[in-house]
Amino acid sequence: MTSYYLGVDIGGTFIKLGIVDSTGQIIKKEKITSTNDMTQILTDLKNYLNEQQQYLDISGVGISLPGVINHDGTMQTAGSL
Repeated sequence: MTSYYLGVDIGGTFIKLGIVDSTGQIIKKEKITSTNDMTQILTDLKNYLNEQQQYLDISGVGISLPGVINHDGTMQTAGSL
């Protein structure tokens, strides 16, 4: 069975989502409107991941977002979010 990976880019206007295979080939890409409500963003991501896992074996998730990361791993700022 082929493994797939979900890439997430959280921005102030859109959340861009992409699914790639183990060779890096883009299988699917999509974007959804961003909000400044982190609970809503997490719900949207969870729903998208659950939907995709019905059809694909998602083995990992990578997330990027703007901001300053503190030494303890917490975010100090989150851009326009």
